[in-house]
Amino acid sequence: MLTATRFIVSGLLLAADARADPPPAPSVPANLPEPRTPEWGAELARSPGMDGAPLGVGHLRSVGGSPLAGHSWLEAALLPLYRGAGGPHWGWLAHGWLLSNDGQKRPFPASCLVETSYESSSMIVSEWHEDGWFRVALDKPCVEEEGPLWSHRSLLELGGQQLTAQLWRDFFFQDDISPLSFRQAEIPHALRAGPAADAERITWIGAAHSMEPLEVAGDWIRVRVTQPSDYCIGPEDWKGVRHEGWVRWRDDEKGPWVFIWSRGC
Repeated sequence: MLTATRFIVSGLLLAADARADPPPAPSVPANLPEPRTPEWGAELARSPGMDGAPLGVGHLRSVGGSPLAGHSWLEAALLPLYRGAGGPHWGWLAHGWLLSNDGQKRPFPASCLVETSYESSSMIVSEWHEDGWFRVALDKPCVEEEGPLWSHRSLLELGGQQLTAQLWRDFFFQDDISPLSFRQAEIPHALRAGPAADAERITWIGAAHSMEPLEVAGDWIRVRVTQPSDYCIGPEDWKGVRHEGWVRWRDDEKGPWVFIWSRGC
């Protein structure tokens, strides 16, 4: 369910982007390497590593494509990368490789990817500016890049594979997304009556739960919590309780505390 608040925020972002002057697209390198697909299985998944990994503010992924695509969208991706928002051009994400302007080439690491639908991945976005710039997560825990690398949302259609960048708060509200749950579900989380740590506690959320997002207010999200989860369970077989209230859903260090279940039923 979309709220008026979300539409207002999205409108402000679009207005800011329209006022900004996007960077000119640099010339594509003449001799691009053969397309490469990172091996499936090294990306972040539902594991202890996923529970604590910093997931930033959003993600970068392909537009369209077939299901079960794995990381193959990277084979046709072309994206200029810069040393900072508005900084000098550093090089390219090109055909599954990182190519610097000084001639260095290395495979794009699958450990910088996260599964965002069944066996299909996204690149993590660490920072997001309203003028169109975003920072690609190519630092810890993925690789030790010397300085952050950025790109611009006006440059997402240069390659054979169109890309899109999206904030997690918008991704979680899509109609075709599976329910949310806490990444560290074994830790009890408080469902509160308002978007504040001192608001009245409605109940504790245990490990076996799912959540439907209803409204976002900063670092807090209003949800409908189902305990135990009824995901992939017929109504006649489910016996549990539902509550509505607010949970803390993100922080600046870890990014989202919640995530979708991407593995299907």
